[in-house]
Amino acid sequence: LITHDLAVIAQLATKVGIMKNGELIETGSTKTIFKKLSHTYTQQLLLDSIPKTLTLTRKSEKILLHVKSVSKTYKKKFNVIKTNNFNEPTIKNISFSILKGECLGLVGESGCGKSTLARSILGLESLDNGTITLDGSSISFINGTPRDVRSKIQIVFQDPFSSFNPRHQIKRIISEPFNLMIKKYDKKFKSKLLKEAILSVGLKEDDLKKYPHQFSGGQRQRIALARAIIIKPKLVILDEALSALDVSLRNNMIALLQKLSLNYNLSYLFISHDIHLIKAITNRVLIMQEGTLVEMGKTNQILRNPKHPYTRSLIDATPSIPRSWIKRVGAKTQND
Repeated sequence: LITHDLAVIAQLATKVGIMKNGELIETGSTKTIFKKLSHTYTQQLLLDSIPKTLTLTRKSEKILLHVKSVSKTYKKKFNVIKTNNFNEPTIKNISFSILKGECLGLVGESGCGKSTLARSILGLESLDNGTITLDGSSISFINGTPRDVRSKIQIVFQDPFSSFNPRHQIKRIISEPFNLMIKKYDKKFKSKLLKEAILSVGLKEDDLKKYPHQFSGGQRQRIALARAIIIKPKLVILDEALSALDVSLRNNMIALLQKLSLNYNLSYLFISHDIHLIKAITNRVLIMQEGTLVEMGKTNQILRNPKHPYTRSLIDATPSIPRSWIKRVGAKTQND
């Protein structure tokens, strides 16, 4: 079992090896390793495994995104063998809103319609029913969404490398959102925005001349964020954007998301299956099952006292780090 998730290790592994810079620095019984915490790197891994809390202080009561009674059905191919050839809705009568400066979480199992909903918000899916408005303007696949409206919303995917052209330099990749702007920028102003974007995500100006394969996974995720914010959108959709990162990089990205939200007054739609991340990052959360929203509300209230059985099952199924480990690392770091 190879993973950066210590909660999974705690649930499944009887023995564990801790690896750093290509070397095994500790091996042994899982309980023993995390009881002794003899190596400082093991201590740090455990500390980083507890997601840092994202606090967005600029949240207002003004609605930025409003999704009302949205439904979407994909047509099935007719099959003479199957008795049920009826089309089944992927998302059914979905309604919610995102406030300016808010981070809203969306949780659900694979295939429940999260990505379809995200594409609908981006205006990339036709809808059976319902409306979507962003900052008072309509988003529609059929009627078309004006470029000035499209420029207010961006997305960051789980695997940014698949959305990068490997033959293009980073400066060209980050520049892609410029195509959404009605007003054309001159070369000097574009260079200024490129520099500002790459520096804001903690990378260097020289990185603009490099290619995607020259960066680590965490750095590519930062590049994807730079591309998303370069034209200063109002909403960024994060579709499992932190799931593939190790715990240290994940906490760095959480801090970066907070910084960018404050600097650019961003709102986030954070799509994830990780309950721990949802708890740390979001103000409110939507629980989605088989295309419907079964529960919604303030994140802390929903996760502490879920009303719907499906929400309870999601929480119960989420691996967690034993409290005794957390207490030990807290005591160990204080003594050190």
